[in-house]
Amino acid sequence: GWAEMSTRLLLSGPTGTGKTTFARALGNTLRLPLLATSVGTWLEPSHLGDVLARMAIAFEEAKTHAPCLLFIDEIDGIGRRRYDRAEHDDYWNAVVNRALELMDGAVRTEGVILVGATNHPSAIDPALLRSGRLETRIDIPMPDVDALVGILQHHLGCDVGAVVGSAPRA
Repeated sequence: GWAEMSTRLLLSGPTGTGKTTFARALGNTLRLPLLATSVGTWLEPSHLGDVLARMAIAFEEAKTHAPCLLFIDEIDGIGRRRYDRAEHDDYWNAVVNRALELMDGAVRTEGVILVGATNHPSAIDPALLRSGRLETRIDIPMPDVDALVGILQHHLGCDVGAVVGSAPRA
C-alpha cells in the first residue's frame, strides 16, 4: 500500500547526469504519468502570492491525477529559511514554509510520488529533507567509461561497433 512505501525522494548530481531521465524512467517503470514542474516556473511571477499559488497548483494537479509522479526540478531554488532580518527574509521564509506545508499535504495524498531534483543539495532547507518529505536521496554521479559504453550500447544497439570503429584515433 501507499502508506507502506517511501514516496518522496531527492535526486542529486551534477548537471547532465540524467536526473530528469531517471524520473521519467521511474514513472515508466511504475506505469504512472509524470507531471513535471520546476521551482523556476514557480518563481517566474515574483509576487509572493502568485509564487505560492503556482506551488499549490502543482500539488493540486498531482492530487487530481493520482496515482502519478510529481517531478520538481531545481528544487534547491526554494532555498533556505533565513532569520538574519535581511531585506527579503520574509519572502523566502514564506516560500519554504509553503513548500513544507504542501509536501506534508502530499504525504497524506495516496498515489503521489514526489521527486525533487537538484545540483546543489546543500542549498535546500534541512526541513525539506526530513522524513516524510524528501527523505530518500539518490546521488547520480557523472558516468564512468563503463557506464558511457553501456549508454551507447543501449541507444545504438548493434551499431555501436561501427560508431566506435569510425571514431578518429588520438
